[in-house]
Amino acid sequence: MLYAIISISSIIIRNFYLPNPFEEILINKGQALSLNFIIGEPLLYVLSFTMCGIFYNKGGISALGSLGYLFFYFVNTAIIIILAKLISNLILLGIIYAIIIIIVYVIIFKIRNYFKYGSRSL
Repeated sequence: MLYAIISISSIIIRNFYLPNPFEEILINKGQALSLNFIIGEPLLYVLSFTMCGIFYNKGGISALGSLGYLFFYFVNTAIIIILAKLISNLILLGIIYAIIIIIVYVIIFKIRNYFKYGSRSL
């Protein structure tokens, strides 16, 4: 029951309260919406799901997995929005975003390993 509540809340937050990150990049709202559905949503889904999967194992407390997914979805959206406010070139934005995501993955793995194996893993 808790999972259902958190999952539905997560869907509502992602779809109605988090901004479309591509509206910062493109002036035309229709293009931003199309880009979000065609590229953004699948990309954000995969990245957020993978980031969450570093900490959450299938069969664990599913409500925590749903919260983790929402958290990492928010992180990815925030990174794109911040970069879009600083960089107008879409290709350069994509390259810098990829570099930041790689850094975030390294940090996430280090945090997970620290809690899983102790300080000897750093």
